[in-house]
Amino acid sequence: MILRSRKIDLAEKMTGDGVTDNYAVLQDALNGGDRSIHLPPGRFLISKTLKVFSNTRIIADTRTVLKLAAHTGKRFDDWLLTNADHEKGNSDIEIAGGIWDVNGKENPRGVPEQLDDYGGVGIYFLRMSHLILKNLTVANPDSFFVMLCETEDFRVENVKLFNDNPKINQDGIHVGGFCRNGLIRKLHAISPLTPGDDLVALNANDGARHFTHGQKPGPIENIVIDHDFLFPVHAYIM
Repeated sequence: MILRSRKIDLAEKMTGDGVTDNYAVLQDALNGGDRSIHLPPGRFLISKTLKVFSNTRIIADTRTVLKLAAHTGKRFDDWLLTNADHEKGNSDIEIAGGIWDVNGKENPRGVPEQLDDYGGVGIYFLRMSHLILKNLTVANPDSFFVMLCETEDFRVENVKLFNDNPKINQDGIHVGGFCRNGLIRKLHAISPLTPGDDLVALNANDGARHFTHGQKPGPIENIVIDHDFLFPVHAYIM
C-alpha cells in the first residue's frame, strides 16, 4: 500500500507528438518515489529505461502511448520500464493504464550467446514486493512482454498484449525463480500470433541467457492463474 504520495500531473510538461524525447521529464517526476504520477493522452517517446522507485503509482490515460525510441535497446539492462533498485529491491509500485510500446522492430534482441546483449524484454521487475500491473497494454517486445524475478505479493490483471513482429520466445508474463504469492488474470492477446510463445511461463530456472541475465534459479510458490478459457502455460520444474 502506498501510504504517502505526492500527486504529479505531467499534462503541462510532456510533449506528446511522438518525436520529442520525454525521458528526462518523466524520470525526473519518478525520482525519489512516494508519489502518484498522472500521464496525459499523447504519444511519448522514451530514450532510456524508466526506473520506478518504491511507493509509486503511475496512472496513464487510455490514450497514453509510451514508446521506446529506436536503437535504445543495446544491453541486457535496457528495458522500457523497471524498478529502480535491483540490489536491495523495491516495494509498493502500481502501473495502471496506457500503452507501453517496446518498439521491437527498432530494438531487436542481441546474440543469445552474448550475455551482455539486449534481451528484448519490455517491462522487468527484480526483487519486488507489492506490485500491481493493471488495465494496460504492453506492445511489441522482441522477447518477453513482462518479466518478474524474485517478486512477491503481486497482481497482474486486465493486461492486453499486442505485437506487430511475432518471434519465438515472446512470453506474455514470464515468472522467474523466487516469485511467490501472485495473481495473474484477465490477459488478452489482441493481435495474431501473440504472444509468440507462452501466454504465462513459470520458469524456476531460466539458465544463463541474455534476456535472463543474472537471475537466480529458485522455487515459484503460490501463483494463481485465473482465467475462463484455455491458454498455453509453460512451467519449468527444477
